[in-house]
Amino acid sequence: MMIVPRSRLFAGLTVAAILVVAAATPRAQAGTILGWGSNTQGQTSVPIGEFLDIEAGVLHSLAIRNDGTLDGWGWNAFGQTNVPSGQFLAVAGDGLHSLGVRTDGTLAGWGFNGNGQTNVPTGTFLDVSAGSNWSLGLRTDGTLVAWGYNGQGQTNVPGGTFSAISAGYAHGLALRPDGTIVGWGNNTFGETTIPAGTFIDVSAGDGFSVAIRTDDSLVAWGRNDQWQHSVPAGTFLAVDAGDWHGIAVRTNGTLAGWGYNGYGQINVPPGMFSAVAAGRSHSLAIAVPEPSTFALAAFGLMALMTFARRRRAKRIGQPVPRVPLVG
Repeated sequence: MMIVPRSRLFAGLTVAAILVVAAATPRAQAGTILGWGSNTQGQTSVPIGEFLDIEAGVLHSLAIRNDGTLDGWGWNAFGQTNVPSGQFLAVAGDGLHSLGVRTDGTLAGWGFNGNGQTNVPTGTFLDVSAGSNWSLGLRTDGTLVAWGYNGQGQTNVPGGTFSAISAGYAHGLALRPDGTIVGWGNNTFGETTIPAGTFIDVSAGDGFSVAIRTDDSLVAWGRNDQWQHSVPAGTFLAVDAGDWHGIAVRTNGTLAGWGYNGYGQINVPPGMFSAVAAGRSHSLAIAVPEPSTFALAAFGLMALMTFARRRRAKRIGQPVPRVPLVG
């Protein structure tokens, strides 16, 4: 069965249609996890098995196994890898806390809670995103809710209905059903000054943002001190913004990386992949078998793709405990 990024499916749909599509959209093909970049806290020492989704925090990593259960590894000073039991549809993490959407649509939060970022709201959700000590959720009615630290207005979410979300270091992004993007929160680097056009995926990093246009090309804006704007040419299916680098899945299933590379986090491995995640100084991807013929590639690639990555920021802001100043 064909699998396409959910934000692609949502483009141009009403909220009612979005919910129908979201419920009917199958999960990505399961695959094994690869990790590269810094491993000072074991964040790239990936578990064995088959997985459907991944998340890279600052110094920890999270994943959803093929059976829907969670796994966590890496830095665990605040319990951010002590995953809850049960089955999940989505997972998110930043430096000190983690979040998940259960199969019944309810949220779970664990790890550091100094700003109330794991005090999850009631109700049912399609997706969740973890920023720097704040959290962002997409309800099943398409509306947004945010909680936790609000020093830059990052929990003052806009009204309306949306199809995808991403929480950055201190800013938020959301994709409307018509393909336009809304940004709010900190705008020191222009990270919420959205470019014109329509989009199918969006991701918020530390002071910068990246999105996939409807022609499948990449665009980045905001902070550019580590070449965050130097997006690769070509066409893409999914993208994730880390602290200072980005990782994306091309339409042929291969990976591309750009931005800061002090730990080798943009030295992407060869192969075909269905999901990516960018942390502070490490990156993750789910590797899947490569089709043996061009015809299989044309059909199978779309069947591999997970719904578009809607990622979260990876750094920790004051006034809270900070992650170790290592990669």
